[in-house]
Amino acid sequence: MAPDLLAKAQRLIDAGHSPMSAARCLDGVSYRDIELHIWKPEHKPTRTPKLEAWWMQQPWCWRPDNTEPIEAPWERVSREWL
Repeated sequence: MAPDLLAKAQRLIDAGHSPMSAARCLDGVSYRDIELHIWKPEHKPTRTPKLEAWWMQQPWCWRPDNTEPIEAPWERVSREWL
């Protein structure tokens, strides 16, 4: 990414634009360019302790004390509904 485009993208990000919006405003700049050079996304874990505890209580979840889980509710949908 050219230094002048990098500076313009940085100004747009600082002004409150999202990386996607900034990429749309500049010719020859992609969202991936902005992500690589300016904006580093913060990846948060999707598995929280409460969600993990809930999963471990479900009868369809495999775990050491439940090696043969039942069918999950979404697997029981009849084909005519799909």
